[in-house]
Amino acid sequence: MVAPAPVAVDSTPPVEAAVAQRISITKAKRPAPQLGRTIKNIINPQSTATEAVSETPVETNVAVAQSGFTEDSLVRCWDAFIDFAGEKVHLKNTMINSKPILLDNFVFEIVLHNPVQADELLKNSYEILNFLRYNLKNDRIEMRTRISEANEKKLAYTTYEKFDLLLSINPVLSKLKEMFDLRID
Repeated sequence: MVAPAPVAVDSTPPVEAAVAQRISITKAKRPAPQLGRTIKNIINPQSTATEAVSETPVETNVAVAQSGFTEDSLVRCWDAFIDFAGEKVHLKNTMINSKPILLDNFVFEIVLHNPVQADELLKNSYEILNFLRYNLKNDRIEMRTRISEANEKKLAYTTYEKFDLLLSINPVLSKLKEMFDLRID
């Protein structure tokens, strides 16, 4: 994957200054596996594969970026990813219609209209979060999704329920029903 181009973001973090933490990782040094007989093994048969694995600690420093950002800069980066998404039409439409809301501790929430949109965001969450973490210079960004209860689909099963649903959308239907003396079966 090609590294995304940086997006212009506010240079003044609102809450926290940039913090870098160092993580130390210890790795064990293992000898290369012995395949067949070597001249060293023929001359000195004592030093074969019975040698113990030497555990030499190797320090690896990983910088963890944790700079603060505003909701406006998050939305700008969110919109920049829409252009970066390419041919993913469903993802683009979902991201255009649902903007992120910044919560606390670098967590943001996306309020979606249906579970299909949630699945689409979750399938692409790795790319989205990597893009946002790179451009906002914060490795602790997390995304949460929530389906809006107001947009849940109300299904009408009986003819009365269907008529009531249509009546809530267009109240003029009751006048038509009375005018033409219609009944609901």
